[in-house]
Amino acid sequence: MSYDYFKVFSNEKKLDTIFLCTQTGKKRFIFIFDEGDFCEAAIYLGYSAIYIGDESQLESVAAAMSRRGISVSDNIIFPLCGKNVTNRLAEAANGSDKFITGAWRSFYTNERTREFYRIRRDELERTIKNLVKMYTVKKESALVPLCFADIETRAVDWLWEPYIAKGCISILFAEPGAGKTFFTCWLASLLSKGEALPGALPIEWETPKTGKTLFLNAEDSESHTLKPRLVGCGAVLENVYCLPGNMLAGLDFMSNSLENTIAEIKPDLVVFDPMQSFLGANVDMNRANQTRPIMAHLAALAEKYSFAALLVCHSNKSVLNGGNNRLMGSQDIKGAARSVIFLGVHPQKQEVKAVFQIKNNLGMLGESLAFKTAETKNGTAFNYCPEESLEGLTYENCMDTSGKNKAGGRKYTQKQQAMDLIEEMFKQKDKFTTEEMKIAAEGHGIVWNTFYAELKNLADYHKISYCNKENYYTYRRKDFA
Repeated sequence: MSYDYFKVFSNEKKLDTIFLCTQTGKKRFIFIFDEGDFCEAAIYLGYSAIYIGDESQLESVAAAMSRRGISVSDNIIFPLCGKNVTNRLAEAANGSDKFITGAWRSFYTNERTREFYRIRRDELERTIKNLVKMYTVKKESALVPLCFADIETRAVDWLWEPYIAKGCISILFAEPGAGKTFFTCWLASLLSKGEALPGALPIEWETPKTGKTLFLNAEDSESHTLKPRLVGCGAVLENVYCLPGNMLAGLDFMSNSLENTIAEIKPDLVVFDPMQSFLGANVDMNRANQTRPIMAHLAALAEKYSFAALLVCHSNKSVLNGGNNRLMGSQDIKGAARSVIFLGVHPQKQEVKAVFQIKNNLGMLGESLAFKTAETKNGTAFNYCPEESLEGLTYENCMDTSGKNKAGGRKYTQKQQAMDLIEEMFKQKDKFTTEEMKIAAEGHGIVWNTFYAELKNLADYHKISYCNKENYYTYRRKDFA
């Protein structure tokens, strides 16, 4: 095993070699430290390691990572450094899934500190080995493909035919004020009582089974909003569960605690509201390479535990895109969903809410459905209204894609669209690279010059500086809350 050790002098050629090198049959681990003692310990154990001693060395390492693009190699990189150093290296890694930004959290646990590991070298070595073990892929035998002659055909396990299937991802997106929380509470209520859903087999043919729903709602209070609406819809509350807001902090689609909770409750429906709250703190929803593995993991989880994953999200304000292109985020998010449902407000009857299925990979599109809210002795109910005709109405009518906004009847320009998109992006995180900005603008059909001009205007308006010297833009998220 060769020892790669960058300590004092900037040797760009050698750094390039470190990040370009691959090994056959197993992952190659590279440790980056800002502590010399730790670096030497990793080298002693036979791992490639880099010691960053000052700012110039940090820039040299970051430049090498940017030049080589670690995602094309077979490297896994652990930056066991201070937060500022790790953040700079993360920028250079450009979102690679082989750059373990959370390495410190695995490395330092309980009351252990840098000083503890410096004194107890045996503990340092044991921790490094355990960290590597977490990401080691065991060599397996060749994959044996299945022959289709041996595959048993299975019918779709519908939760609500043809709108939502179990074992799959479905998406519900809505215009502001359309009543997405009411809709999910209505759905959970009918499942909890075992009542037939619209479009399903008539109840005299088959009595539906009762089902459990798990709400993971990061926006609405379980006591102030969710329970009153469930009660208003007549839910059997013993069949409806939630995780309170304080348990949702840090919970995402990849969390082991999420899978453990689902395995314990065995829900038929899990509602993630809003979707972007569960993607992960460092995930950019506009980047396909980051969202694709997350959606694949969630789909596998839904199939493993046979539940319907319903992702709830807001529609964007683009007038240049129709249908499910009005969803925020990467196209891979929409691609992972087997069904996409839109909930909007009837343009002539504001009291009527209209549901349209605009994507179905498992069969024919379902019919459009009308709903209304009504006051009952138990509270506000959300009722299906088959007598309310939606004939001739399309989801585009309820999306306001005509080029005019509902407030003032003015043209919804690219300038306004750029401003809305930028503010929405900075509600999610504080920093974006120029490349990320361009991807988001292109995905929403906005000319970059228009987007860039609005970026500068927003900086002036909020009286905060942005910097493109290092090719990124930074804002304080609270300015866009």
